[in-house]
Amino acid sequence: MKLRKWFLPLVLLTCLASPNAATSYVKCTVTPTGHYLERLQAADISYKVHQHTLYIQEKDLRRVTSCCT
Repeated sequence: MKLRKWFLPLVLLTCLASPNAATSYVKCTVTPTGHYLERLQAADISYKVHQHTLYIQEKDLRRVTSCCT
């Protein structure tokens, strides 16, 4: 009985504490050129390039705008 009482809070805490739980990537409108990717790396911003399209994490939108414009 005590195990069932703690199971749901433990699962919820695990899901909320996982590092990739809230990570979603959005499409960026610029072409992933070498200069642009160097600026993202210098600012320590995570990104993905898939089929010549640049994707950045949604949480980093403001940082991308401020460092790359």
